[in-house]
Amino acid sequence: MASRLSLEGPISDSSRGSFLISGRRTYIDPILNLAAKSPNSDNNFAYYFYDLNVKANYQFSPEDKVYLSGYFGRDNISFKDTPLTDEPKVRLDLLWGNAAYNLRYHRIWSSRLFTNAALIYSDYRSKFLFDWKQNVNKKPSVSDWIASLDADYYMSESSVLQFGASYLHHAFSAFSGIQDIKNTVPVFLASSEIQGYLSLDVTLNETFRTTAGVQSAYFESGNYFVFDPRFNVRVQLSDKNSINASYTRMHQFVHLLSSASLSNPGDILYPSTEFLKPEFSDQLSVGLETLFDGGALGEGRYELDADVYYKNMKNLPLFKQSFSSADPANLAQDVTLGVGWAYGFELSFQYSNAGTSSFVNYTISKAWRKYADKNAGEPFPAKFDRTHQINVFIDHRLSERWAAAWASVAPV
Repeated sequence: MASRLSLEGPISDSSRGSFLISGRRTYIDPILNLAAKSPNSDNNFAYYFYDLNVKANYQFSPEDKVYLSGYFGRDNISFKDTPLTDEPKVRLDLLWGNAAYNLRYHRIWSSRLFTNAALIYSDYRSKFLFDWKQNVNKKPSVSDWIASLDADYYMSESSVLQFGASYLHHAFSAFSGIQDIKNTVPVFLASSEIQGYLSLDVTLNETFRTTAGVQSAYFESGNYFVFDPRFNVRVQLSDKNSINASYTRMHQFVHLLSSASLSNPGDILYPSTEFLKPEFSDQLSVGLETLFDGGALGEGRYELDADVYYKNMKNLPLFKQSFSSADPANLAQDVTLGVGWAYGFELSFQYSNAGTSSFVNYTISKAWRKYADKNAGEPFPAKFDRTHQINVFIDHRLSERWAAAWASVAPV
């Protein structure tokens, strides 16, 4: 129950630029409203979403090109129940949405150097209102202004240097409260972030390729400076067999504050503070890739990938059982910090020929969390933990005009 409309075309000369406007909206809510008017109904439920995409690009010269894109979308769920008994009324409002705008300027300086400069604005807003025996009202939001400059420099045919810097300004609103939902006072927080990175990709010969880099960042709130190295190496054992190994350290200054068992759009987005230290992780992964032709399925291209990984995480925030407000002074009593780790093995198989392509993926993994004041200090599975997951996708072209596809995702 949805409609979509798209419009695209050239700007001036079709070889210089083009534009695309696309939007959609669902229409299940009118049907739900009719059902709510039934004499036998004592509740009202509505859901809909809509979004709009706008894209444009224009080439001023062979060396200069400008890109403009925008996105706007909202989801809305509401529920009202008026019981026939003396039970209190039930009201649930759940809204969330994003807006994002990006202006990018691409410049080719020479055959070896090109840059991308961008101005970005993004805005996320949500509302979680639950009015019953325990009243909850949360309206978390975050908006970002970003200015960035990225460059690629081809030092030679076998080595590429990538570097860049960006400035980010975060504005958080953590409007939230329990019990007294009508008089809840919003909490506004702001912080600036400066990032820089450097990465070198070198192909030493037909067998060995490596990428090494580092990203550094400064976060104003809490006065944090971090240094994140990363390294990847690829060894080509033969024409059809290769090994990949990588190590990555990552820091995150923006936290998602939620409970251990439930996530919703009302989860609070919060910056790092003196108490909420930046989350960080170290991840190791090793993979084997094999290509071969022919086989039981007939002529075609086969690819088999096997990967294993381990990830260690610290400073993971979690709401305690009680929650009073989003005021920074209450974080120590409302939020606890813990550690986590995840590991897994992933096996992927791909097959393709002139008319058929297929993909099968199986993952066995575990994700754990540990907090001193949760579960008696013992580790427990993260709420998004999935021990087994199987993904299957098959696409077959029946003719020049017709194709059939089938996809399945089965988490266990």
